[in-house]
Amino acid sequence: MKIVIRHGIFSSATKMAKLEAHLRGDFPAAVVDNDSYTWTDSILVNGARLAKRLTKAAERDARETCVILVGHSMGGLVCRVANCALSDPGFPQHVRANARAIGMLDLCEIDELVGLNSSVHVCGIVTLATPNSGAMTFAQMHALGALLGLALPLNLRSAGIQDLRTDHIFRVLQHCHTDASCLTISGSHGNRFGTGTARTAVRYLSRWVTNLREPNDMIVEDESVDLSRSILPHESGLRTEHVRRYVDCTDVSHTSIHGNPRVLESVSSFIARCIAACGCDNAM
Repeated sequence: MKIVIRHGIFSSATKMAKLEAHLRGDFPAAVVDNDSYTWTDSILVNGARLAKRLTKAAERDARETCVILVGHSMGGLVCRVANCALSDPGFPQHVRANARAIGMLDLCEIDELVGLNSSVHVCGIVTLATPNSGAMTFAQMHALGALLGLALPLNLRSAGIQDLRTDHIFRVLQHCHTDASCLTISGSHGNRFGTGTARTAVRYLSRWVTNLREPNDMIVEDESVDLSRSILPHESGLRTEHVRRYVDCTDVSHTSIHGNPRVLESVSSFIARCIAACGCDNAM
């Protein structure tokens, strides 16, 4: 069996070291792939690249035909796209029909999936603080950059950011079919940067500045993570389950959710169930 870990936006594989170490300890016979990718590139392209990478690995080693995908933030979307690319032969056509913003060079990489005939079976997907359609707005991206102390004007023009700010990636996913199980994990209930009146936004922001017990993970709230609440339908056949792992969210942020002990416990439990259901333990 193979476990793939993919980091999120403004991040790298080193930030996922705690999650990697935990999964290596719980599943010592599994091959664990925690690698960095160019997050500024299109999420659709990064997902296609991951699908091709997994296919080539499975051709070299039959033990790697059973795969679990674990992604944080943007990495969760990369995992969902890779799953669709591996599971649905019509994925390249779905991209051409629905991803209006993708360029010709990107389409060449997507078209390489035609006739891939992958033997990889995705048994389960875990998405940690991964937004679904309508979750990431232009204002949220600026707010996240301000909180992280990043200069975002250049990054906001990257293909990866554009994927988060538009709906075309979700319009691709809604046309795909997969039979994988998916666990989504979020933090707080509320989204202080979401819709509402200006007065409400000011009240939330003032409370956040003056009260440290105000839930502080502005992106991992249930409304933007739980796939059952998606504005657009998610992949047909995807069996989803959503859990919230915090009471008041004082111990979690968007960039630390993947290292929280309760989250690690939930991820391992889900993977163990997927292994049992798919019979992947026979391939380990």
